[in-house]
Amino acid sequence: MQPNAYSESNLRSFLILAALVAVSQLAGVTGSLVTDPSFYGELARPSWAPPPWLFAPVWVTLYTLMGVAAWLVWRTGPGRRDALISRPSRARLRAKSL
Repeated sequence: MQPNAYSESNLRSFLILAALVAVSQLAGVTGSLVTDPSFYGELARPSWAPPPWLFAPVWVTLYTLMGVAAWLVWRTGPGRRDALISRPSRARLRAKSL
């Protein structure tokens, strides 16, 4: 193995991880832009509902982990990478049919 081959592979893998996490976060930001924040304030919540300040870190963590999960699928190889493309495509088709 060449001395730089391993580090180039790690750099490429890290860049793909960063891109997948960024795409995931972008999906979360897009969702937050089209949501009316007053809607949630008007809901009748039970006494055990978490405080509103807790939602931002939970959603950021959730979307980050979704990006990491996509990266783990990508790392498994070409056969499973199709799942990264086909699942969002199915979601778009479902959204158009509504």
